[in-house]
Amino acid sequence: MILTKRYDIEERRRLIFTCMGLDKPDLTLTRGLIIDVATSEVRRADIVIKGSRIAYVGDVKDLRISHLGVVIDVNDKFITPGFIDPHAHVESTMLTPSAYSSLLIPQGTIGAIIDPHEVANVSGLDGLKYFLKDANSTPFKFCIQMPSCVPSAPNLETNGYTISLSDIERLLKLNDICGLGELMSYKKVINGDIEQLMKIKLTYEKSGIVDGHSPSLKGSILQAYISSGIMTDHTSRSKDEVIEKVRSGFYVMIQNRPDESLLRDVIDTLKNIDTRRIMFCTDDIEPDEVKEKGHLISLVREAVDLGLDPIKAIQMVTLNVAMAYRFDSELGIIAPGRYADLIIFNELKKFDIDKVIMNGKLVASKGKLLIDIPKANFKRFKNTIKLKVGLNPNDLVIRVEKEKARALVRVVTINGDLKEVELDVFNYKVMSKTIDDIVRLAVLERYGKGGNIGKGFIQGTGLKKGAITTSISHDAHNLTSIGISEYDMYLSVKEVERMGGGIVAVMDEKVLAKVELPYFGLLNDDLKVCDEVKALRIALLNMGLKIPLRRLTFLSLPVGRGNFKITDKGLVDYKKGIILPVIISLST
Repeated sequence: MILTKRYDIEERRRLIFTCMGLDKPDLTLTRGLIIDVATSEVRRADIVIKGSRIAYVGDVKDLRISHLGVVIDVNDKFITPGFIDPHAHVESTMLTPSAYSSLLIPQGTIGAIIDPHEVANVSGLDGLKYFLKDANSTPFKFCIQMPSCVPSAPNLETNGYTISLSDIERLLKLNDICGLGELMSYKKVINGDIEQLMKIKLTYEKSGIVDGHSPSLKGSILQAYISSGIMTDHTSRSKDEVIEKVRSGFYVMIQNRPDESLLRDVIDTLKNIDTRRIMFCTDDIEPDEVKEKGHLISLVREAVDLGLDPIKAIQMVTLNVAMAYRFDSELGIIAPGRYADLIIFNELKKFDIDKVIMNGKLVASKGKLLIDIPKANFKRFKNTIKLKVGLNPNDLVIRVEKEKARALVRVVTINGDLKEVELDVFNYKVMSKTIDDIVRLAVLERYGKGGNIGKGFIQGTGLKKGAITTSISHDAHNLTSIGISEYDMYLSVKEVERMGGGIVAVMDEKVLAKVELPYFGLLNDDLKVCDEVKALRIALLNMGLKIPLRRLTFLSLPVGRGNFKITDKGLVDYKKGIILPVIISLST
């Protein structure tokens, strides 16, 4: 369901009458140990539920009612509010909203604030409409933000659609939209760009929350960004970033990306400060990781293992989120009038889930989903990949006028930096240099808008052989291909095109593994994707890839960390907003 603030008088009357002993409950949880996130205490209480909401928390004997409805004896197990993800991109799980819900609910995540800008980049408002329809068919609580930066890097890459200021103004008037998604154009914001400030103004005056995106910003530049009215950030990777952003007024979200962040240092800092304005989020997470490790619960569990107080950790995925996004009247706390979305744990520190209750109904037990979640029909958003007609392997490599030479080239690193390196030219082609971890990278425009192919080299992936192509390439989602052999690159590109989207690994001109994503070139509605991604990881490891799969899908994102990326338009200097030539000079 799409979470909105609605007030149903008859529903509220039933809650009132249940508390007054004039109506009988539908469900009662008895003898539970409640984690009270409002007072940071553990207390024994019963929970009385009427319809989809909590009517009463306390000793049922005080209600003086003879019938408790269906009774679940919790028997001294721990009960927490359902977990809420404050910043998530459903599309990064490669699943439709309904399939996403099926995966997350047994993990105790019952809601998320989502920014569907991936679907918006591919299929615009029409795609968003169907995406929201699917989201609304589930019991999962989706809080929808209006994508703010579609495209995220105008003129530096090609995407499917542009969402205009007038689109944002119109959609923010809908009850389905609760705020503005991450404003990635931080350079425009700190330069006082009127269009960006108008987006913030429209959201601000609707009492919505504006999400930020401010990697590495600090000092006066950070405070200039916050002065615009942006309220949150999810890009902090160190304790210093976290502290500075909280002190500057942000709600700060913590992720765990082992290759990018220092979670232990951050947790050590959280032990000694007020954490009311701090939350955990997943942002971008793959489906097999959720299936095997858990969703938000894995972050909570790891934080507690690192010494964070369990109640603090639970607050950071419940009440803190609800208060930051101003729906604590609906979720985030076990209290009267709130949705009956609850997790029952066998043991607190290990966070071993026994049952999950949503909207007053038992929906999962011991990791198994107990309900059927209907799926929307996304067939009209298949076959969205339209590559250059007559594509051939030579289109994916840089060719020069000399048959054999040395080329001084600009090479992008996985961190978005730039190096000047000499590479061999053979048979008119500039070659990879795997001994120095330098491989080819090509980004292919996929929308039938001219067939641009940006070509260059990247250092730091670890790839030793074969090629990998993905149609998940934030944020424009053109096809990104890395490899040594142009023939392997070509075959992987053509297989992604044939599938209508996905990720394909090819070696010695044979497909080793693939993940099929037929909707928007981004999503599938079948949880088999979890197993496909797991098999893909094994293949990529055997090919030498040393970066996480997540990093692969961000290689062409101009607004990420670092200033230099390759898009379908070529080698981009994001800071200066220009395209650079890859070849500096040739010598024999």
